[in-house]
Amino acid sequence: MVLALLATACGSRSTGGDAGSTSVPASAAPVATVAPTLPPPITFAPADDLPPDCETSGLVGSTVSTVGFGAVSFGMSVRTAEGASDTCLAADREVNGDCYYVLPAGGPEGVALLVTARTIERVDIFSGTTTTRSGAGIGTTELELQDLFPDQIEIRDHPTDPNGHELWFVPRDEGDAKFRVVFETDGTRVTRFRSGRIPQVNDPVTCPLAG
Repeated sequence: MVLALLATACGSRSTGGDAGSTSVPASAAPVATVAPTLPPPITFAPADDLPPDCETSGLVGSTVSTVGFGAVSFGMSVRTAEGASDTCLAADREVNGDCYYVLPAGGPEGVALLVTARTIERVDIFSGTTTTRSGAGIGTTELELQDLFPDQIEIRDHPTDPNGHELWFVPRDEGDAKFRVVFETDGTRVTRFRSGRIPQVNDPVTCPLAG
């Protein structure tokens, strides 16, 4: 199975300069700020490439919550999540030791689960029809989100799209205080969204590429 996903930030970022460079006064050489690059859409393997026992998925039709996706709860190991959801979770190429994605073999389309330090801590919805339990998903408008979750939405500037926003759903339940659902928009409608534990859910970018 060939699965492609490029991403850029699960751990700390290096800001070191080149060795041996000549220092220049800050007034003469302003430092440019470079916005992070979001990962491109995932390429899913055709069904014909799946092992026979992985052609169906218990996660098809599942919804996103603040604490997981369907039968998969954040904090589960990949093996535990496979058993709980009756789904094979196919690992994307490991991009940095303890940070990588697994994809539900057999669907649903456009869903990826982020593994950090050996447990699943976030789900990303890049495309498809998957929604939250309340029915919010790709294509939902910003106004609809605010109607669905009154007084629970924080609107922030999008980190890479000057026209877009991030709408953060903040749960009221104390048991969910360490989790968020983040909807990315083009300024009007949701284009993708993610749910997970803080801090893994904070950044739209994900894992650093292996060097």
